[in-house]
Amino acid sequence: MKIVVGLGNPGKKYAGTRHNIGFDLLNILAEKHAVSFKKNTRLLSETATVNLDGEQVLLVKPQTYMNNSGQAVAAVKNYYKLTNDDLIIIYDDADLTVGRLRLRAAGSSGGHRGVESIIEHLGGDNNLARIKLGIGKEKSENGLINYVLGSFSSEEKRIIAPVLEAAELALKDIIFDDFSKAMNKFNSFGQLD
Repeated sequence: MKIVVGLGNPGKKYAGTRHNIGFDLLNILAEKHAVSFKKNTRLLSETATVNLDGEQVLLVKPQTYMNNSGQAVAAVKNYYKLTNDDLIIIYDDADLTVGRLRLRAAGSSGGHRGVESIIEHLGGDNNLARIKLGIGKEKSENGLINYVLGSFSSEEKRIIAPVLEAAELALKDIIFDDFSKAMNKFNSFGQLD
């Protein structure tokens, strides 16, 4: 079983914000497979199970708020007695421009508090498969927090749609093929020629 964790913040207030793009991708997957998320208090998450080409995949949306995502991820990992190799984390990356996609097999949190929490709750192990979705950075007085908690513009939504499709394909490649091949295939997605 693979566990795909999309990061975001729970509640209507945060729906559709840049920080919730991980939730958005999981919602698309659930809709395509005609499944619904159900609250799982034991796992501190909303979960849904999909069958991707014969592989059972648990979609997880932590309900602990972004900065405490590690609590939910550790609960899921421990409950199913899995290793970090069974986890794939999907989240927003302000250091990537809108429309970019990047896969990483390991590394630091890059300042992302949700990823930082996950690494901390998994005992400091940063060997985690990641799909990072670019949301860009606003250069203004409002600061990064207001930006990531803001909504995408209509132009950004147009740019994001194919990125989410590519991320879904990348997810399948990670699950069924070689991570290095998936990185080579998708890390240039959205890059200007």
